[in-house]
Amino acid sequence: MFYEAKVEKENVGNRKVNFKTVLRLFCFAFYISAVSFGGGFVSISLTRETFVKKLKWVTDKDMTDINSLAQASPGAIAINTTMLTGYKIAGILGAIFSVIGSIIPPMLVITALYYFYDAIKEFVFIAMVMRAMQAGVWAVVLSLIVDSWRAVIKSKDAFAIVLLAVSFLVNALCLFFFSLSVVIYTIILSGALGATYSLIKKEVKDKEGSNDIS
Repeated sequence: MFYEAKVEKENVGNRKVNFKTVLRLFCFAFYISAVSFGGGFVSISLTRETFVKKLKWVTDKDMTDINSLAQASPGAIAINTTMLTGYKIAGILGAIFSVIGSIIPPMLVITALYYFYDAIKEFVFIAMVMRAMQAGVWAVVLSLIVDSWRAVIKSKDAFAIVLLAVSFLVNALCLFFFSLSVVIYTIILSGALGATYSLIKKEVKDKEGSNDIS
């Protein structure tokens, strides 16, 4: 079955690329991109649903890391997420085929709209459909937020939980009281704090290990 494919778990740098796996990555990326009406966050939610919950090719923790990198990196979130997921599963070739699969649907849609926009823009039905889809997008984004929270809480990492809570609170307060988005600054600062925390934690662990040996 399409959802029952198995992927060999090997290091990315030394992975034997299975072309069938790469082809399936292309198909999944194409499908996710084709049905992701509403933007990058909808694509992230569908990617998590597909590769974590259905296929179990990627762990929940790895997908959370992928989402963080995708949002912190330049470029479209949907493309970044697809590329990193493909790379995690099948290396460079997986990333390339995943990106190709994800960019084909929007290219086709944009090309079609370019030629037919004048003919359909006056249709009231089209406007009603777009408004209804916006409501569905909010539900998908909320689901993504809940899944991300659950993944961090399951990790039982006190630092990550506190950082997530503080980041959410700061962004909510800035938006509510000042109508100011500080998402980019939050991502950069959180990344810097996370890197510093990891280095300190590693240094402490190394010192404890050397003390045990002595």
